[in-house]
Amino acid sequence: GTYEIYKIASESPLQFISEDAGQYNIPKELSPGSYLVLADCSSQIVNIYPRGDVTLTAHKVNFIPIQPPKPNDKFSIQCLRSDRTRSRQHFSNHFSIAVLSGVREFLVGMVPIQMNLEAGPNQKSKLISYRLSSISVAGQNMSDLQDKFTYFLTPVSEVAPYTESQADGGKMYVLKGQYQVQVNGTSTNIDLAEGEGRVLVPATLKVEVSKNAQLEESAKIKGSPLYVEINGEHFLHLNSTYAVLPGPIKVRLSTAVKPIEIAVKEAESIRLKAKNVIVKLNCAAEDWTCLGSRKVFVFERGKPSQLAESVSDTAVLYFGDNVSVGIEGSRNLRYNLTPLDDQIIKVGYIEVTPTPIHKAGVLTDLVRIEPSNPHVVGTTLDMPLDKMSLIPVPVGSYNLAQFTYFSADGSRRKSTTPIFVGVGEKQSLSITTFLTEKRISTLDISPGTTAN
Repeated sequence: GTYEIYKIASESPLQFISEDAGQYNIPKELSPGSYLVLADCSSQIVNIYPRGDVTLTAHKVNFIPIQPPKPNDKFSIQCLRSDRTRSRQHFSNHFSIAVLSGVREFLVGMVPIQMNLEAGPNQKSKLISYRLSSISVAGQNMSDLQDKFTYFLTPVSEVAPYTESQADGGKMYVLKGQYQVQVNGTSTNIDLAEGEGRVLVPATLKVEVSKNAQLEESAKIKGSPLYVEINGEHFLHLNSTYAVLPGPIKVRLSTAVKPIEIAVKEAESIRLKAKNVIVKLNCAAEDWTCLGSRKVFVFERGKPSQLAESVSDTAVLYFGDNVSVGIEGSRNLRYNLTPLDDQIIKVGYIEVTPTPIHKAGVLTDLVRIEPSNPHVVGTTLDMPLDKMSLIPVPVGSYNLAQFTYFSADGSRRKSTTPIFVGVGEKQSLSITTFLTEKRISTLDISPGTTAN
């Protein structure tokens, strides 16, 4: 091989007036002066005097792969070549270098190493060898993958580690040590011995959702797409197949409050089925004041904790069967879903307008909506007794229930008014509520609305 020679015209600032090349083990004639000699990852300044000879020693450093590399395999060496010129070198798939004597530092496949190559008179050239290890991630029967995947390799022990990427099937040659391998948000740690070759076989993961979920329409209304989140940091498309590494992983639908955890085995094919429900408010097309205007919640049936959350007129994705749906403003009414993959809940409205009055000995305890629809459970929370309430409810039959207290005999009586709500309909009801005289006095009520 060859090395480079630059004649120095000025030290400060460093300036060159000529450049040349020399060949190892063959004397090179030079005119007197100062020169910068550059070899692989190393440099040295020498002074040439008349009739004087200078001998430098270059050591050969070999990095030995465990088998002949293929064109798509990867091995890299990075180093500082010269402090004076601030030049760096990056060798790709170059396994042998010639380095001048001295203390030299290298980044070999992301791992920093330091070599103390002795300098001195009559020093002999040394041959220094490192046996490399290799890692690759190669799938089996992965023709259904969305795209060819890339894996990432990072040394575990370094304070500020570097990361290299490699295409699936391609090897990365590295020094022995501990590394983290990452694919699509999943990771595993490996400990490579010197000269060891390791092949990781990934599994495949696909989260499916029905075409009826109207993913594009939902993304348009929400302003962001529906997706799958892996381990809280990596996002994948729905209905697409991806490579994942074996081990426990957390999968969260973009509408879900919490992830589910699954154990992935090597070469396993995992298919998760996400169900969806769309709560439709009967909005006109492109009516952005209506579309997505109410929050929608999916609950584990009979429990207060939420499984998923989104907005109306978009698909709320969830995992599970025994679930119910609540609509913002429905005040604790919940619609029990069947185990079907796709469900649509159509909505109407109940408008209740109270006329508050005072009547001695009579007091309205509460007013609420109760379902007589077998799919709807719960009751609304207490409604205001002096203000209008507009309540969105799933289409079906309901009762307006009023509870009134009579102080004369201490009794509490319930009266009900049946209501049927159709798609997009607004059923308006006017009711009379009985409040205390003190409460009435605080309200802005026109004269003639109180009674004795």
